[in-house]
Order: sequence, then C-alpha cells, then structure tokens
Amino acid sequence: ADEIMKHPSVPLAIPYEILDNLPEEPGVYIFYGDDRTPLYIGKSVNIHDRVMDHLSNTAFGTDQKMAMLAKNIEYIETAGELSALLLESAMIKDLKPLYNKKDRYARKLIGLKKIKDKKGYLTVKSCEITEITIEDLTDIVGVFKSERQMKNFLSDAVDNHKLCARILGTEKLGKNCFNFRLSKCLGACSGLEKPVRYNIRFIEAFYQNSIKNWPFRGAIMIHEKEEIEENHLFDKWCYLGSMTKNGFEKKEYRFDYDTYRIVSRYVLNRKNWGNIKEINAEKMIENEGFV
Repeated sequence: ADEIMKHPSVPLAIPYEILDNLPEEPGVYIFYGDDRTPLYIGKSVNIHDRVMDHLSNTAFGTDQKMAMLAKNIEYIETAGELSALLLESAMIKDLKPLYNKKDRYARKLIGLKKIKDKKGYLTVKSCEITEITIEDLTDIVGVFKSERQMKNFLSDAVDNHKLCARILGTEKLGKNCFNFRLSKCLGACSGLEKPVRYNIRFIEAFYQNSIKNWPFRGAIMIHEKEEIEENHLFDKWCYLGSMTKNGFEKKEYRFDYDTYRIVSRYVLNRKNWGNIKEINAEKMIENEGFV
C-alpha cells in the first residue's frame, strides 16, 4: 500500500523507476516530452519531493499537461539552492521549455535609465534590458515586464512624489504639465522649482526599483556545499564563473537581470555572509580556477 501511495495516480509514460531514483537533494529537474522536447525546468532543495508535487497536483493546469505529455524526467544535482537557481535560470534561457511561461518575457524586459535634461532635471529614457552594459548599472532606475507596467509606475511616481509628467516624458504637449495647473506639480516644467530640490524627490521615487549598488570593493566568491561542493564568482552582479570538482567553467562577463535578482537576494541576506569571500577575480580566471 505504501508503494502505491507514493506514486502519482494519473496515467504516466514515465517508468516508476525514474521517479523512485530521483534524489532528495538540491538541484534542477527537466521534464521532457516526445523527441526530448523540454516541457518544464524547475529547481528545488529536494528534487524528488518537488517533482512528486508536480505529478500529484494534476487536476488542472500546467501540471496536468506536463504529466500527460512527459516521457522522461532528468535532473542535475547542485551544491545548494543558489547553485540550483543559477543553473535553472541559464537552462531556461538555453532550452526555452514549453511551460516556463514566467520566463518567456525575459528578453522583452524594459529598463528605465536615469539621465539629465538640458536644464539639469533628472528624467528617464527607456531601453531594452539586453542592451544594458555594466557601466550603465548605476543609472538603471527601473525594470519592467511591459510598457503598461512601466507607464503605471511613472504615473504613480508623478502622483506620489509630485514629479513633473512633462519632464518625465509622459506628457508631450504644452509648456507646463497638467498637474501644474492643479497645483500638484511644484513647477519644474516652468523653472519655478530648482533642479536640486526636484532631483531629490526623483531619487526617492525611483530608489526601490533601482539596480542596487554593488556592495563590495571588487569581485566575490560564494561557497556552497552539501553533498556537492561548488564555488561561484561574481563581480558587479555579473556571473563570472563556477568551480566544481569537474573544473572551472567561465561565463561571459555581462549583466543579466535574472542573475542580478538571484545574487542580490543572496548577498543582502545576513545569514549568507559567512559563505561570501572577496577575491582577486583576474588571478582566479587566469589560473582557470579558485586559489
């Protein structure tokens, strides 16, 4: 009876041996359909339990479709949750699985870059997130999934921080913005409010959505170890490489927003500080490993 209960009740083309052999360790798992079509990629601190959750939650929705289409499940064990998150993000971008809908917009994210106009007032211009360079990072004051989300944020910034819609570019016509006539804008569009006072409110309005400053003097190494040991190298939120018993894997030195979100949550969490070490990145990459 116990053996029956631990297996999903829906019809599966996946042999029970595969399910039984899934490890109770951190890592990434991949559901495959016909012709090894990637259906879904996920991560967990316990691969076995998470996969069984998918296959037990099949009354409707994505899990039901995956259970009916899946022909195989493969996995890659990692040293911990951070390693799993980084690997999951990279594999989703590479394999583009059918049911990872939340990541389909990854290349369509819109960034807002902070600039100054000719009169010294801070404003923004939009850019594609894939165009952001490492040098741009301190000027990125917002990242959005859609133009509508971006416009709603700008509208809230205007209303809540008395910013000028004319300066922000959300209003195009007229010398003064509409809110100035309602006494809700302090007159930056007409020069009545000086740039220094206006710019302080701009910074306040955009602070929470801004790309955070890199909190270290240089590059860092993050160490993870459970059944597997892994080290990750980062600089200015960019993933430079990883080291396992199989050797050093160098990454392209570029900004990736998903990596930023993963690593910023990790390094800003006090409980993880004991796993972080500042290092000489150039020396380590030159030696093709960590020393």
